[in-house]
Amino acid sequence: MKLRHFITSIIIASFFIFTSCKFNHEAKLVILHTNDTHSHIDPDPECDLGGALRRKVLIDSVRACEKNVLLVDAGDAVQGSLYYTFYKGLVEALMMNGMEYDIVTIGNHEFDNAMQSLANQYNALNATIVSANYDMSNTPLDTIVTPIAIKEYDGKRIAVIGLNISPENLISSRKCLGMKFNDITTSANHYAQLAKDSLNADFVVALTHIGYPADSILALNSRNIDIIIGGHSHYTINPSSTSTDVYRIKNLDNKEVLIAQTGSNGHNLGQITIDLDSRKITSRLIQVDSRLDNRLDPELKAVLSPYKHVVDSFHAIKATQSSVKLERNKEPLINFVSDFIHMRGEQLCNKHIDVAIMNRGGIRNSLPKGSISKGDLMMTFPFDNFISVIEVPGDKISCVMEEIARGNRHSISSKSITTFDPNKTYLLATIDYLAEGNDGLSMLQGCKIIHKSNVDLKDDLIQFFSQEQNKDYVIIPDTTNRTLNIINNQK
Repeated sequence: MKLRHFITSIIIASFFIFTSCKFNHEAKLVILHTNDTHSHIDPDPECDLGGALRRKVLIDSVRACEKNVLLVDAGDAVQGSLYYTFYKGLVEALMMNGMEYDIVTIGNHEFDNAMQSLANQYNALNATIVSANYDMSNTPLDTIVTPIAIKEYDGKRIAVIGLNISPENLISSRKCLGMKFNDITTSANHYAQLAKDSLNADFVVALTHIGYPADSILALNSRNIDIIIGGHSHYTINPSSTSTDVYRIKNLDNKEVLIAQTGSNGHNLGQITIDLDSRKITSRLIQVDSRLDNRLDPELKAVLSPYKHVVDSFHAIKATQSSVKLERNKEPLINFVSDFIHMRGEQLCNKHIDVAIMNRGGIRNSLPKGSISKGDLMMTFPFDNFISVIEVPGDKISCVMEEIARGNRHSISSKSITTFDPNKTYLLATIDYLAEGNDGLSMLQGCKIIHKSNVDLKDDLIQFFSQEQNKDYVIIPDTTNRTLNIINNQK
């Protein structure tokens, strides 16, 4: 009997704790925000952080305690796992709908499958999509995207303006056909003024995908913007950390602008709290870890289950192996890929290839030591990049080498790195994204394509490793910094 009374008391106490939290009527708004989650629907296996189901638990916990909650995303919600490779943004939309996102803006990777695919993705999303400086009037997104969204809480109006990065050298022109890019700062100040003067906004939030420090530059040159919630640079702004860069910046009117960003891959959930009366604004990060795994939403888990089953099955198929971990952005992996492109280029045209080039940005994940699965390869090379062989005049090749030496964003593969005769024409193997002149290699625009693979890079690799003669293939790393070799040969 005593035990029964004790349990009853605990239940009653828990109820009152919950309800006192649930019905907090203070005049405040909590903005929860994410950016650059990059299709990390499952927790990151390298650090056991993130995951859509875990994020929902945290979001629901905050909503249980706060009367006014606004949930936003600052772009690049897609591209980074097999969920996007297979389902083109559908799974991300389903998860975001399950979390009840209110407003999102557009990242550069949202364009990876071109305009119509993005329109399909956004049509499946319940949130409002905002962009003030992308003119979508001549695209399938014409009626889907709006420059500004207004929300009202306790009599206070909150304006959210979307601001997005220039597509030049970042988004293939064929994937954003019809879109017109307008200046970020001009658009920001125009719509912020409109929000204050015509829409009676009490607070203005810029939801941006332009990166840090571009957000800080925007703050310096802005008026009427109170908060900037950013993405693109994968920068973590943690107000509790002494190493965090300045995140409160004075604008043109000497008023403080708060800048927030959560890093990437869904490892953190950002929380901004606004006192609607005093206008005091605070921010923090909440780590998305395993602490609440016993409270995962069974309904959303059931929605995810069939898609997860397919994704997991591809991670169970061995493709090849490596003697070491091949880390993204490190020489062993990018050198291996540029060498592979060199080899495939020669196979495609049955001719000697003078030089091959691969960009670091085309490699999105690391490859593990030991067994490498088909799924690993598909995640590491997610883009529809096709190996192409192009004819390039010697003077343009020299300009390419100079750009590579300056930027350290690419790796090359060549039998001998040397100077190029401006009066000769050379054969260059690369991916079509670079052949079009993107990622700083504008000098390649207009070069003649003489051969192009009929499958994209990831499938080229999978087919190579599936061949009988390569069944025991082991990737042996080359740690050479080939950019330094280029620099030395340019002297």
